[in-house]
Amino acid sequence: MALEPTNPYAHRALGQIHLMRDDPAGALPHLRLAADQPPTDPITLYTLAQCLMAQAGPGQLDEAEACLNQALALGPHPIWPNACGKPTAAWPAKCSEPTPAMAPAWIW
Repeated sequence: MALEPTNPYAHRALGQIHLMRDDPAGALPHLRLAADQPPTDPITLYTLAQCLMAQAGPGQLDEAEACLNQALALGPHPIWPNACGKPTAAWPAKCSEPTPAMAPAWIW
């Protein structure tokens, strides 16, 4: 973080750690920063939506829904946004169909 204080992947990871510790308030600033930095990726948007739903304050469910819709617009699946080979701005390279080996165990 000292070398790249706005690194979106580091902030997403910090946000995920806060969520795992049941601290969505601590996760939110990291996830917002990650989602505001290019390249926007569906996993960050999905994680931000989870954080917003965990807090469920005024307007947060609407924002969570907007994040999920944006994640879906980036690709056909929030975990494998380019699984069907459809290039997008965020995921320009083609990849193969998803398999259990490509995902963490909790997805399957």
